[in-house]
Amino acid sequence: MKQFLYAALVLALFSCKKKKDEEVINTTTPSKEQLVGTYRKTAEMTNGQDTWNGTTGGYDACELDDTYALNADNSLVVTDAGIVCTPSGGGTGTWSVAGSTLTLEGIPFAIVGFNGSSLTVRSTFPFNGQTYTIDETYTRQ
Repeated sequence: MKQFLYAALVLALFSCKKKKDEEVINTTTPSKEQLVGTYRKTAEMTNGQDTWNGTTGGYDACELDDTYALNADNSLVVTDAGIVCTPSGGGTGTWSVAGSTLTLEGIPFAIVGFNGSSLTVRSTFPFNGQTYTIDETYTRQ
């Protein structure tokens, strides 16, 4: 009987579900620590229209591969990676996060979603009598 109980205990211990090393993130309120990293813009929608692809978007090819580093010291570093623009499109600035708002160089963006590997932000602004809503997706590198 003791052997049976011992075997049952060992079986129970090894059959328990283990906690994952990384928990799945799905939030609109990521912490600063969660956001720190280097990203590349991978999508942009303006009023529901794709404005990031190579044919109808308003971007030069040299802008499509830039990286954006959100550093732990709240510095922002934009690197003109890959195809280099003339003049170079890189630069530095600051960033912060508070609740569901990501602020880059003093400009607030609503965080639409963050899952640990991609970040989607939204900005809405008027221009020439129209309101524009832009959703930008950045993928962690």
